[in-house]
Amino acid sequence: VIDKENRAHMCAHPKMASAISACCGNTLPLKRTKATPSCQYRGEKVTYDVNTERCNKLNGYQCNFGRLINGAKCTTGGFSDKYARYNIWYWTTEPCPMKLKVRIDGVAAIVHNPALTTYVLDNPKRAEYPVYPKYMSSDRNLNYFTVHWPRDTYTDDELFPTIDNECWANACTKMADWTCLCDISEESNIVFTSMPTKEDVLTKLRIGAFEPDFYDENEYTLVGSSGGVSVYKPRDSDDYTKSTIFKVTDKFREIKYLKNMESLAVIGTTNTFKMQNPSHFIDFAQPQLRDAYYEIDATIDNIFKNDSTSPNVAKMLIQRFGISNPSPRYVEAVSTAFFNGVYEYTSGSETFSYGDQKYGNLAATAAAIVLDREATSVLLDADPANGSLREPLVKIISLMKAMDYTPTAQDKNEYQKFSLMRERIGQMPYEAHEQFSFFRPDFSPPGSFAQADLVSPEAQVLGIHETINMLNGLFSLLRNGLNDVDGFGNISGLTGEKSGESQYNWKGEVIKAGEYDKAVGYLGYNPVPGSSTEDKIGELGRLLTAGRLSQQNKNILVNAYNAALTKYSGDKEREYAWIETLQMALMTPEFHATNLAKMTGVVRPPNASKNLKDDDNSYKAIVVLFLSGGIDSFNLLAPHSSCGDLYTSYTEERGSVALPIDATFPVLDASSSDQPCNTFVVHKLAPNFKRIYDEGEGIFLANTGHLDKLVTKDNYRQETGADLFSHTSLRQECWSVDPFKEEPGTGVLGRLLDVFEENGYSVSPNAIGKLPPMLGGDPSNARVIDVIPFAGVPEVVRRNFLDKASNTDGIKPIIMGLNAESKLQNGLYADYWSKNLVDTWNKTTTLRSLIDEDYIMGSSSKVDRGFRIVSEMIRNHGSRKINRDAFYFDIGNFDDHFDVAGSLNEKIPNIDVALENFRSQMKTQGNYDKVTVFVISEFGRTLTPSTGGGTDHGWGGNYFMFGGSVNGGRILGKYPKTLRDNDPDILNRGRVLPTTSWDSVWFGISQWYGVDGEEDMSHVLPNHNSFGCFLLTDKDLYTGGTHSVSGCDGMGLEFNLTSILTEPRYLTSIEQKKICDQIREVAKVETGETARCMIVGQTIIVNISRRLSDGTIDERMMTLKEYLNEGGSRKLTEATAQFRVQVTSTVSFIPITDGDSSVPLSVTEFTQTLSSSIAPVMQTFVQNMTSLETIDVNTDVPTQGPSTSSKPSHEFWPSDVPSIHPSRAPSTSPSISTEPTKSTGQSLPSISIFPSNEPSISNVPSKSNAPSKSPSLTPSTSTRPSRDPSSAPSVSIHPSRDP
Repeated sequence: VIDKENRAHMCAHPKMASAISACCGNTLPLKRTKATPSCQYRGEKVTYDVNTERCNKLNGYQCNFGRLINGAKCTTGGFSDKYARYNIWYWTTEPCPMKLKVRIDGVAAIVHNPALTTYVLDNPKRAEYPVYPKYMSSDRNLNYFTVHWPRDTYTDDELFPTIDNECWANACTKMADWTCLCDISEESNIVFTSMPTKEDVLTKLRIGAFEPDFYDENEYTLVGSSGGVSVYKPRDSDDYTKSTIFKVTDKFREIKYLKNMESLAVIGTTNTFKMQNPSHFIDFAQPQLRDAYYEIDATIDNIFKNDSTSPNVAKMLIQRFGISNPSPRYVEAVSTAFFNGVYEYTSGSETFSYGDQKYGNLAATAAAIVLDREATSVLLDADPANGSLREPLVKIISLMKAMDYTPTAQDKNEYQKFSLMRERIGQMPYEAHEQFSFFRPDFSPPGSFAQADLVSPEAQVLGIHETINMLNGLFSLLRNGLNDVDGFGNISGLTGEKSGESQYNWKGEVIKAGEYDKAVGYLGYNPVPGSSTEDKIGELGRLLTAGRLSQQNKNILVNAYNAALTKYSGDKEREYAWIETLQMALMTPEFHATNLAKMTGVVRPPNASKNLKDDDNSYKAIVVLFLSGGIDSFNLLAPHSSCGDLYTSYTEERGSVALPIDATFPVLDASSSDQPCNTFVVHKLAPNFKRIYDEGEGIFLANTGHLDKLVTKDNYRQETGADLFSHTSLRQECWSVDPFKEEPGTGVLGRLLDVFEENGYSVSPNAIGKLPPMLGGDPSNARVIDVIPFAGVPEVVRRNFLDKASNTDGIKPIIMGLNAESKLQNGLYADYWSKNLVDTWNKTTTLRSLIDEDYIMGSSSKVDRGFRIVSEMIRNHGSRKINRDAFYFDIGNFDDHFDVAGSLNEKIPNIDVALENFRSQMKTQGNYDKVTVFVISEFGRTLTPSTGGGTDHGWGGNYFMFGGSVNGGRILGKYPKTLRDNDPDILNRGRVLPTTSWDSVWFGISQWYGVDGEEDMSHVLPNHNSFGCFLLTDKDLYTGGTHSVSGCDGMGLEFNLTSILTEPRYLTSIEQKKICDQIREVAKVETGETARCMIVGQTIIVNISRRLSDGTIDERMMTLKEYLNEGGSRKLTEATAQFRVQVTSTVSFIPITDGDSSVPLSVTEFTQTLSSSIAPVMQTFVQNMTSLETIDVNTDVPTQGPSTSSKPSHEFWPSDVPSIHPSRAPSTSPSISTEPTKSTGQSLPSISIFPSNEPSISNVPSKSNAPSKSPSLTPSTSTRPSRDPSSAPSVSIHPSRDP
C-alpha cells in the first residue's frame, strides 16, 4: 500500500480492509502512471480483492502508480509516522515481502520491505521522505518482541540466527548493525487426516473457528464424535481439510471450536526455522485502539489461565485468611477449588456444594479456605508454626465489629472515617506504596522464622512506628471514640455546629474520656449487667481472640478489672474500669496473632546493656541505602560524549531514555580507573555525587550485582541459580549475599555483626522504617534489630480517664505480664508480637533521648530524614556503648516501567542532597573516617526502553560508596566497552551481565570493618571462595587498607577434572562449590595455607563408539554441540554414547617453605593427593571421576592471561598495554596480546585414580594408579614406560621405546 503523495510504502494484509481503492488505465480518467481513487463512501477502506473488482468495473486495473489524482474525493488524510492510526493508504500491486530482523539477544521485529518500482523511484519526493514508516523499517524499528526459539536439548541454549553463527550459515543476511535479516513466509498445513484425540486437538490446534451454526444451513455437518471431540466437515467434503472444524471442551470447561489447520512462520532461505505463527490483534496498516484493548484483554485472560495462577492465588488468599505457612496439601485443595469452580463439604450425612463449576469461582475458593481441616482442626493449635500475625487494619475493623461500633451524629457518611492509616500503622486500602502491596508474601523476619524457612508477611509492618501508633490508636479509640486525638479518625470533613462554633475548633483537641460527641463513632459494647468478672473477661476473650485467650492471661485481666473497679468508684467512672481493662486486653498476643500463647509468667527482661570494648577508637559503622525497585543506574553513571563508540552505543541503545548529555552535566575524571573511557558523567541533578568523587572520598562500582560465580554470556543460565530479573529473588540475594543458603535466615550485615559480637564487641543492628532481612544474624544470638521510624521515635500516649495527662505507669506492668516470657510450645507469631511489643516499648524512651526529633523533622525528604537519624545514632554511639553499628534503610518506587526520566529527576536530587548533608554531619562529628556508606539496588534496568519511556528489570548496575577512609575518585568494576548487544556483557533486552559480584565488594568492606581470618570471612560471605582471587580488598577500596586476598600471592595451578555422567549436563553451581571446597581443604592440609579455587569453565564431551559394516570399531570424541549438530539423539540408536563433563578449575596457594629457602611443592604429589581426595566427593553427584589433569603451573600470582598494563591491575579484566608489575588480582578474561605467553610452568602428566577411556594426548606419560582395562587405540606418545602393566595388549602400530 502507498499514501496519496507517494511518500511512504508498507505492507498490508490483502484480506483486511486496510486501504482505499485506487485504479490505473490507458484512457481518462484512468492513466497508466497515475491512479484515481475509487470509493463509494468517504474514507471507505476495502480488501485487495474488492479493489480488483472495482478497477475491473471501471475498465481499469490495479497498478503501481507514481501519484494519485483527486485523492480528496475519498479522504483528506495522509501519512504520519507519529499518529499511525490516522494513516490513509491506497492499494497497489507493488510486491511487499515481510522480513524478520533478529537481534543478537534473540528478540525480533517485523520489517516491511516493499519492492520499489520505476514509478516510485522517479518520484522527486522519494529522497525527501522515508520509503516506509520507521515503525516497520529495518534501521529504525523499535517494535521488538520476544520469540520462543527452539532450545538445545542439553544446554538449554536458544537456537536462532545470530552474527555468531553467521546468521545460521547464511540462512539470513548479516546486517551492519549486528543483526540478521531473515526472509519470512507463512505456511499453512492440514493437521489431522483422521479422528484425533481430545488431547491432540487442544495441543496441536491454535486457530479458532466460528461455530458451525454461524454458517448457512447445511454448510457444515456433524460427521462424528469420539472421546470428547466432535467433527464438522464442510458440505460436499468427505476428507479432513483445513476447513474442518473440531469442537472440544478444554480443561477450563469452556467449549472451543478449532480449525484443522496450523500456520507456521518459516524463517530463513533454507527453511531452517519453523515455528507457530504468533497471533497479534493489531493491523499494522490500520492500528486501532479497540484492537489494543482486545489484545490486552486476551493477555489478561492468558495470565489468568496460566498454570501457576491458581496455586499462587490460593496460597496468598490463605495467608490473608490467617495461615502464613499453609501446607502443600492445603494449597492444592484451595487451588483445585479455584480451578474447578466448585467445593464440596461434608458434615455428617449432609454434603454442601459451593460454586458454579466455572474456573476462578471465588465462592468455591473461599469455602475451601475456611472449611478445610487445616483451618478448622483444633489439633493444629498446638503447632507453634500454625497461624499468623493479623493484618493491622483487620485488627482495627474486627475490634470495631466485635465491640459494636456506633456512628455518632457527626458521621454524615460522606467522608473517609480513617485518616493517614498507611503512615500510622502501615496499611490502608488503595494506598499500597508499590505494586507488591503493603508487605511481601514471602517476607521472613530474621531469627527463628528465617532459620525455620517460615514466612510472616505482616511482620514487615511491625516496626517501632507502626507498633506505637497501633497502641496509641487503640487506646484513643476506646477512650475518645473515633477521632484524631492520638487516634485513627478523620474529622476534617465535619461541618456540624456545637455551641455556635465550628467543629474545626476542637479538631485535635484532647477531650474528656467518653465525650463521644467529638468523634464520628465509638465502641458501644458493654458487658452483660450483673455478670461476674470471670464471665465478662471470658466473653471478651471470645469476641476479641476467638477463644484463644489463655487462662493465664484471663486471670491477669480479671485481677486488673477488679483492681480498676476499686480505683474508679462512681457510676460513670465504673465505665472507665471496663475501658481500661479492654485497653489491656488489646495488648495481648492472642489479639495480635492467630495462634496460641503459652507463657511462663516471668516478665520479659529489657535488652541487656551493652559491654563496650575498651578501645573506643575501634568504632565503625556501615550504612546501606537501598534503592528499592531497581534504579536505572546507567542513567546515574553514563559515558561522556567524548567516549566515542561507547557514547554512540549509549545514545542508540537507550533511545528515548538516554540522558541529553551536554556541558551542564557533572563530569568525572576516570583516567586512573582503567575503564573503556576516561570521562564519564553523573546525572545532571547529582552534583554532590561528583563532589564526593572528586574529593577522593567516593567510588563508583560499575556493573555490579548478584553472581553465584563469574559467568559469561554463554553459560549464565546454567551457572546461576537465582530467578534472574525478579524483584523477590535478586532483592533477597542482595540482602543475604548467600546464594546457596549456607547461613539460612541471615543477611550480610547481620553476619558481620555476628563475628564482632562473638569477639566481645558491642554491636547494634539498626533499620530505619521497616525490618530488613539484611540485618538478620545468627538466630541463636537473639539479637534485636532496632527499627526506627523515618518520622522519629513516637511516644506511647495513653491518657488518664480523670484528666488529660498521658500516663502508662499503671497499666504497663500489667501489659508486660500479659506478654511474658514464652514456653517452648508458644506460638511463633504470638511470641513475635510479645517480643516486639516489650522491646519496642522499653526502647522508645532511650531512643527518643538520643534522637533530636526537631532535627529529624526539619527535612521534608524521606531519604534525608533517614540519614539524619543515622547521624544522630552515630553521634551518640559512645552513650549507646556500641563498637560496631550497621544501618539499613530503603526508599522505594524505583521500579520505573514508565517515565524513568521523570522519576529520576524527582528522586535523585533528594538523594544527592541527603548524601552531602550526611557527609557534612560526619565531618563535624569527627566520625567520617569511621563510616562507609553503600548505595545499592537489587538490580539495574534494561538499557533499551520499554513502552511509555520506562525501562524493565535488568541485572548488573552501577552503585556508589563513600566515606572518610574510602580511596575514592575512581570507578572500579568493569563498565561495558559498548552497550550494544555484541558486547560480551550485554544480554537480551539490553540487560547487563554483572562482572563484579556483591561478594567481591563486601569482601573489602568486611576487611575494613575488621574481619580478619578465613573462618570469620566464610561466615560473613559463605560463597566468596567461588570467586577465587577476583575479590576487592580493603587495599582496593580504602586508603589505609592492609589486606590482600589470602592464597593469591603464590603458586597457581589449573586443572582439568573429567567425570563420567549418566546424562549430558553441566555440574551445578553447588556441585562446583563442593569440588572447590575439597580442593581448598587438600591445599590447606598440604601447604598449611589458605588456597583459592574457582571453576572457570565446563565442557561436555561425548565419546561415540559404533561398529561399522566391515566389523571395525569407529570411535570418535566430540563436544556436545558437535554431537548435536550431527543429529545426536538419532546417533544414540545406532551407537553407544558416553557423556563426560570436563571442569576447568584454577587453584592458587602459597607453597610450603622450609626455613629461609623455598621448597617448591611437588605438583605431581599434590595433584595425586588431590585426585584421591576429590573422587569420593565427585561420586555423590556424578557416575565416576575419571581423571584430574594439571594443565598449567604458574609460580607467580595467578592470572587468566598475561597482564598488559604498565601498572598492576586493580580491576578484574586485562588492560590494553603491557605491565611491568604483577596483577594484584587475576583477570576474568584473557589478554588480547600480540605476544606469546611465556609460562614458567611445565607440561605435567595426567594423574588419575581411574584408567583412561581415551588415549592421552599429553607429551608426558599418563600416570595412573590403576592399569587400563582395554587397549589404547592410538600409539602412546610418551618416552617413558608405564608404571603399571596393562590388562590388555597394546594395539599400537609403533614399537615402544622402552621395554
